[in-house]
Order: sequence, then structure tokens, then C-alpha cells
Amino acid sequence: MDPHSDTPASASKLSVVIGGEEIEITYLDGRTERIMVGYVQLKAMDAYLAAMGDDERAIELFCGRDPGWAATLTPVSALAVFSKGQGLNLPLFEIWYPEFQRKMEILRPGYLKGIGDLVQQAMENLKASGLASTPTAPSSASEPASS
Repeated sequence: MDPHSDTPASASKLSVVIGGEEIEITYLDGRTERIMVGYVQLKAMDAYLAAMGDDERAIELFCGRDPGWAATLTPVSALAVFSKGQGLNLPLFEIWYPEFQRKMEILRPGYLKGIGDLVQQAMENLKASGLASTPTAPSSASEPASS
């Protein structure tokens, strides 16, 4: 994220204005739908932190859906939503998390030592996988044609 801009480097200005990006997904039963993959609100960043390591929960958070919804998506659609959501939200999280740590250290000195190490490792893993840098999620989660 450019420190002089409110727009994450990986996001278009339009996605910021409308609060996310729309993609087409396919459910396991074959239905398709256009959905909004959105930005996690600042007040919900702690939920995003808690969802790290639980990809289905992160998918549901990105789309504002109830628990269990992600399990109804095809694997290709679930991965497209996850990739798009990470691309939108990880740059914001990388700014929010150090501020969160500072606040928690003031409120509970030493509280985040273990948690901070775990999150730092998760961030390094995401960066190593390419998800923390400008990801290129498919704009449509088209399913492969069956033969």
C-alpha cells in the first residue's frame, strides 16, 4: 500500500469505491452467481486475524456470508474468492496489525509475544506463496469443462 494513498497497491480505485470486486462463482450443485468479494471492515480486522489458517472462514468473511457457506462452493470458486479476498485485504491487514500490536502491548504488556510470532510466520508463508504480493486472482471462477 502506498503510504500516501488510501488505495492498496493491489486494488483498483473502483474496487475501493464499491467496497470490493464482483466475481462469478459456481456452487457444488452447479448454480452460478455473481458475488461481491469485499474489504474487511476495520472493526472486523480481528475476525480476519482469527480466520488466518481457516480459509473457509476467511472466504465467508470476505463475502459477508454465514459459516458453512464456503463449503457449498466448488474448489475452483472457493480458491478464486480466497485469492481475490486476500489480494484486497492483506495489504490493509499489514498496516492494521502493527497498530493492533501496539495497542495490545499498552493494554496487556507481553500479551502478544506468542501470537505475534505465529502471525508473523503466517504472513511470511503468505508472502512466500505469492498471495501477499500483488496477486492475480481470476476475474471469473469459471469451472473447467468436463469431458
